[in-house]
This record gives sequence, C-alpha cells and structure tokens, in this order.
Amino acid sequence: ARIDEGLPKLWLIQRALRLRHEHPEWFGKDAAYTPLLAHGDNAEHVVAYLRSESVITVAQRWLVKRGPEWGDTALPLPAGKWRNQLTGEITDAGNASISTLISSFPVALLTRECCSAVNDREEKRCINSACGPRERKKCR
Repeated sequence: ARIDEGLPKLWLIQRALRLRHEHPEWFGKDAAYTPLLAHGDNAEHVVAYLRSESVITVAQRWLVKRGPEWGDTALPLPAGKWRNQLTGEITDAGNASISTLISSFPVALLTRECCSAVNDREEKRCINSACGPRERKKCR
C-alpha cells in the first residue's frame, strides 16, 4: 500500500504523535522507560519497552537473519487489557505471541485500556490510574 512513497511510515508517525498529544503525561521527561524482555525461539529479534505504565512499543529487528517465522516467541504484557493503536486489536495481560502482536503491521503500539467490565452486567470501572479525567468519564 504505497510503501515506496513512505506512507506506512508517515501513518505510524502520525498515530504515535497523536497519542503523545492526547497523553503528554505518558511521554514527559519524568515518564519511566521499562524494558520488556521477550522469550522464546527468536526473543533476540524483539525490542520492546513500557512507558509510564501505559504504553508499550514493540518492534522487530534483524528481519533477514530471523526468517519469516516467530516460533514460540512471546512478550509478557503487564496487568490489564492492551489496545493496539495501529490495528485496534485488544490483547490481555500475560504472554502475548509476537506473531499475533505484529501480524497486521511490523510494529505495535499498545496502550493500557482505562476501563474494564467488572461484572456480568458489563458495568465498568477504571483500571488504569494513569488515565486522564476524559478517559475516566467513559468508565462510568
């Protein structure tokens, strides 16, 4: 899809900058970087980190050396539900398969969901203390 014109890269940059604009507190000078270590057959081909307990970036490296398959390579995601801001897919905490995380796009930009159903009636509550007031309103 117009890769030769650089449109996928521009789209990725636009999505990341929009997220930064919407949540500057997640990206400020005091925001923590925490490396996330993948495990499995091709763990050394994954670069991932958690920012401010709310955003996870996942990228792959050494593609030619790795080949097309990820095998059992997975990334441990912290507690909560995570939305891929590039695909809309939701992933639960725990060991997330790298092949699933980057099946639609070669990188993933995950944000922790602010709300979660707390009972059978789908009542929601805030589950992410880093969410701003606008997001907390949606949980009510």
